[in-house]
Amino acid sequence: MTLWLIRSGFHGEQEQKFLDESRISVCWGELNVELLGLDDRQALIAALAQRYPGDEGTGR
Repeated sequence: MTLWLIRSGFHGEQEQKFLDESRISVCWGELNVELLGLDDRQALIAALAQRYPGDEGTGR
């Protein structure tokens, strides 16, 4: 089973906005990767590893 945790701000301050709009936002300004261009989970993992080398598994 796969589970995803979506945090809506550090203290849930965006929760109502996500619920009202029936969507979530990825607000990770440092990432600088066009997520629509990623084909799958492995492509996302590769992009994160390239952007944050050595941080695998840190929950960043």
